[in-house]
Amino acid sequence: DLINKVTIFGFYFASLDIRQNSKIHNKVLQAVFQFLEKNKDKIHEEIEELKSFIRVNRSHLLNPEHIKNLKTKDKVTRILMSNGVETQVSRRRNPFKTALLR
Repeated sequence: DLINKVTIFGFYFASLDIRQNSKIHNKVLQAVFQFLEKNKDKIHEEIEELKSFIRVNRSHLLNPEHIKNLKTKDKVTRILMSNGVETQVSRRRNPFKTALLR
């Protein structure tokens, strides 16, 4: 059936001009920029706060103010946080511990 339709009517590609939806793109971008402008102080504060955190492995960012103890055994470094959570430092990130101990 499809082959007959293609034979009779032909097969054509239509180009899609993304500018056809520019009103929608403009509305979305306008909303994003308004949100950023409205919340720029809060966003800036959060970014500044995150700068003080230390990445110790792929899963954990730690606030150094809450590090209670640092233990190394058999070349594995573990950190105990003030809330009792213990996490292992990635072998690649291990040089950070020397900076932390200074």
